[in-house]
Amino acid sequence: MILLLVIGNPLDIKCWSGTPFFLLKALEAKNHSVIAPDTSYGRFNVIRFLWCVYRLLCGRRPYGFQYSDTFERYFIRRHLESLSPADVVLSLNTHIPSKKLITELQLTVVHYDDSTIHQIVSDPNYYWSSISLRDNWVFEKEKAALEASRWLIGMTEYAEQGFKHHLGVDSNQTRYILGGVNLSQQLERELATACTGQLRSPDELHFGLIAVDPEFKGYNELKELMQVLEGRGIRCYAHVIGGFPKEPCERTECYGFVDKSKEPEKFLEILSRMSYGWLYPKFEAFGITVLEFYSFGVPMIALGEFGPKSTASNQLGLALEIHESMEEIADRILKHWRTGEYHQCEHRIREIRKQLTWERAVDEILSLLDSPEELIPFRLPR
Repeated sequence: MILLLVIGNPLDIKCWSGTPFFLLKALEAKNHSVIAPDTSYGRFNVIRFLWCVYRLLCGRRPYGFQYSDTFERYFIRRHLESLSPADVVLSLNTHIPSKKLITELQLTVVHYDDSTIHQIVSDPNYYWSSISLRDNWVFEKEKAALEASRWLIGMTEYAEQGFKHHLGVDSNQTRYILGGVNLSQQLERELATACTGQLRSPDELHFGLIAVDPEFKGYNELKELMQVLEGRGIRCYAHVIGGFPKEPCERTECYGFVDKSKEPEKFLEILSRMSYGWLYPKFEAFGITVLEFYSFGVPMIALGEFGPKSTASNQLGLALEIHESMEEIADRILKHWRTGEYHQCEHRIREIRKQLTWERAVDEILSLLDSPEELIPFRLPR
């Protein structure tokens, strides 16, 4: 039995960008017996409210309920108590279950995550967390939980480095197993018959950005790059799916949120216009959009930092360095676009697309429990 444990509802495709949902489907497709409990709570949950009041009365910050012993006691513990020693907890949050519960219930825990809490919070550009570096109790609990677990698996090298930072660089508990792409069955069917490799003008480039916050994921840098390219006679277009840029430049088309599951034809029609995907983030733990573009047969131009350092590839597009100017990046793009390298790149993408699945990731994760010395994990060509 595998207990898939995440803060939230793994049956909700919106939870954690859909990763728990698609991991669950992959486990079921491999005929594993899985329990995936809903541990979500509402904003006005009574238990959370009382916890916050108690924290305030004690002069502490009322943030981080999901990291607390109270949350674990009321939302998680009962699911763990029913497990047998042969069962496995596959946790997608690096602080649950806690060391106390792991020890008390003698749990076999495998953590699989795109980063540690400390990695996210310590990055100066990350602003989507209520936790700050002042909340040391969260990091202490995370470190203890990791120490008590069987395996700590990062979805990228960046996450594995975070685990090693907690446990020491020589820890043999850590591994890196690349995650998959969140594609519905309907989208996969549409993708199988989609037209790729279309003929394009050598003097016209279309860039695609998928982001809730376009500026945070590199829209302003893309505007600067487009300006440089247009100064060289290249007509440039930006296609933005998700949030709306604050100051879109000319020839930027904004589509808003397009549900890949409900509107696969529309989503793929937009993707078919793109010459390259684009990601130049201020911070990105995983960079799942890089894998998405590969899955759709689109070469990716991505900054090779944070999580995308493991997914950005000069064999599948262009991996950018932080020190490169937009002039230098424009040089690289034009050389790539106007030579046979672009078509070779498309060919390589077709060869690796079938590996970008959660089924492959699940096989690799579980093989660590049986024969870790035999595992040769999939890696993208760099």
